[in-house]
Amino acid sequence: MRGEASQYLTRYSLEKIEGLDAKALAEEAKAIFAKYGASLHYVGKTDANEVSQLINNGLTLSTENVRIAPADGVVQPLSETTIYLLHDPKAVQSQVYYSVTGKPFDVEDLSAARAFNSYYGGGFSGLVLQEIREYRSLAYSAGGSLNYTGYSDEEPTQLVSFTGSQADKTTDAVTVMLDMINELPEKPDRMPSQLSYLKQSALTSRPGFRGLSQSVEGWEVVGYTQDPNSLAFAGYDALEFSDIVALHEKYVKGQPILVTIYGDKDKMDLDKLGQLGTIVEVEADAVMVK
Repeated sequence: MRGEASQYLTRYSLEKIEGLDAKALAEEAKAIFAKYGASLHYVGKTDANEVSQLINNGLTLSTENVRIAPADGVVQPLSETTIYLLHDPKAVQSQVYYSVTGKPFDVEDLSAARAFNSYYGGGFSGLVLQEIREYRSLAYSAGGSLNYTGYSDEEPTQLVSFTGSQADKTTDAVTVMLDMINELPEKPDRMPSQLSYLKQSALTSRPGFRGLSQSVEGWEVVGYTQDPNSLAFAGYDALEFSDIVALHEKYVKGQPILVTIYGDKDKMDLDKLGQLGTIVEVEADAVMVK
């Protein structure tokens, strides 16, 4: 999705990691603090001034608020549903991921987005696991969620789903998943239980005291001016099942789907798979650094 900027291509190889020098790494870390803006969080009994002095003695901090982009490159546009296939004759199962890139997230949709994720991929009661595994026995594992970072007004949303199945059931699992992504099955009778769960989660969800300041900063970075749990909770009472459907139509429906498959292609129905999207076979070294 992110082309040559993918973290799987830009990361160090195991061989290079084994050859790293601890002292050189420490110096590199110091150089990063000197170049980029940094957020330092401390929890403890030591006086803040003393902590500040210790930090200043050990690090040279940048006076410029230069930020490192949180995303590893720009998501590459997709014009049609495309299936990337990485063949491994030794693979017993097929690991399949599905990604739909949508428009940037509107914070007004937070309550509906959380309800959608609970309905779509909420564990054993979620739509994906029930439709793929429980009803059809096409996968050992399945799930999915709509990811909405909100790091910038340009950062797209992404619906990411997955299935893990026997190689000979891969094509059938992909078929059902693509159908669900394109046409969301509607089961409005589940709405009351979903809302009850979401409300209880919002009431009991709280960062631990050691991570509280980091959580607050994270909320601010993505644009929240208050605890997103309270913001979402305020919208639950007015939420209806039609809002989940509308959210799916806004961010997911009608978009091309990126499918990545790792497995034994000799046990898959490639002719049927090719009817679902354009198949592109790739080698391991083209998509990841080992």
